[in-house]
Amino acid sequence: MKLAGVETKVKVKMVNDRNVWYIDVATDKLDEGGEELRRELVKAVEQARKRGWIDEGRARSWIEKFERGISTWRGYKFGVRLSEGALVAVFHSTNPEKIVQLKQELESLGLLEGEHFTVTWPEEGKTGFTYLKREGIVELAYIAIYGSDEARKKEAASLIEHLRERAEAKGKDVLEKLEELIKHGEERDFRHATGMKEVVEIEWEGHRTTVSVEVKEIHAEEDGDKLRISVTAVVSGVEGRWEMTFLRREKDRAVIGYTATRADTPGGREEDAKRIAALIKALTGEEPNIIRRNGKIKEIKYTRRHLDGLRKYAESTDVVRKWLDKL
Repeated sequence: MKLAGVETKVKVKMVNDRNVWYIDVATDKLDEGGEELRRELVKAVEQARKRGWIDEGRARSWIEKFERGISTWRGYKFGVRLSEGALVAVFHSTNPEKIVQLKQELESLGLLEGEHFTVTWPEEGKTGFTYLKREGIVELAYIAIYGSDEARKKEAASLIEHLRERAEAKGKDVLEKLEELIKHGEERDFRHATGMKEVVEIEWEGHRTTVSVEVKEIHAEEDGDKLRISVTAVVSGVEGRWEMTFLRREKDRAVIGYTATRADTPGGREEDAKRIAALIKALTGEEPNIIRRNGKIKEIKYTRRHLDGLRKYAESTDVVRKWLDKL
């Protein structure tokens, strides 16, 4: 069964005071097997029907399933469903090697563990799984359209199609939710940040504060294994140049970023941090994390969501995409 591409479970039960070993495999697993196996299964079902072991309706259902086969992507079958209104796309396996291989396959497409998918490893015969997050589906749809590598674009598109087929089999609501995420990735617009004027509201010291932002220039460049994005802007009437540095965190390989606040600006570090927070909110729609030490602001930190927000601008999208492709 394993050689035929089918995962099974070995069980033991008592029959007439003796231990009997048997293989337990569902039809949903059998139809993942190769064409030769499925062809033989069709013959077996036909013989069982003729001998009266199964009824006509069940036989017809199984034969149709085996003849059609189940959609897989590179041999992996994702389960797609809704949970409390949210789309869930998960691959299950009791084989750690399959989980490792799928993790590597997803990373080869440009997806990042922790940000686009999560992995729970199987232990003591229990089932492990790879969970494709909504951000991962959006990213896949984006790669399938805008990816810089043609082979990667093709594979991302094939995974999207697999998810579509699995969602369609589950019903209209599931497919519609998947299509929403795909559309979000496909319709990322690349507008210019230069000249943008925004009035944003940020949370500051327990109060909502309104801040005006006018972007003069945005520039992105690679610096070794780091990515630097600098923005010249006028925030609350103060013109300045702020730089965001992004890198891959060592412990979990997640993309993180930071900006150090400056004391030699109007209002010192506190006001500088406030201006940075407003600038990032205007550019990405997300407020950054404010890091304080001994009650004083020291640093502004970012996540992958902030980088994705900065990537949507024409001035930075190509550089950001190439940097991410190298990770």
